Amino acid sequence: MTGTKPQLPELPHRLLLDERQHLELTGIREVLRFDEARVALRSTRGVVLISGSGLKLRTLTPEDGRVVVDGSIDAVGYTEDRRRSSLRKKLFG
Repeated sequence: MTGTKPQLPELPHRLLLDERQHLELTGIREVLRFDEARVALRSTRGVVLISGSGLKLRTLTPEDGRVVVDGSIDAVGYTEDRRRSSLRKKLFG
């Protein structure tokens, strides 16, 4: 045994935004941050940043990487997942 972590299967990453009130995402590996104004998720394609108001994490299904966020969604963006700890610091202090 070499002590290395098993490689996770590549999950397809998709997002569907409905009326800026309901966001469904797949391919999510980890919830990095969540509060009523900001959500940061590690996906198979980088870190997904969601901002808005009254955000609620409605669904989190780790087996298939599915997440549903409801609330008033103002912005969705991506960053590369190269510097995990410094990225969190820059984004959320």
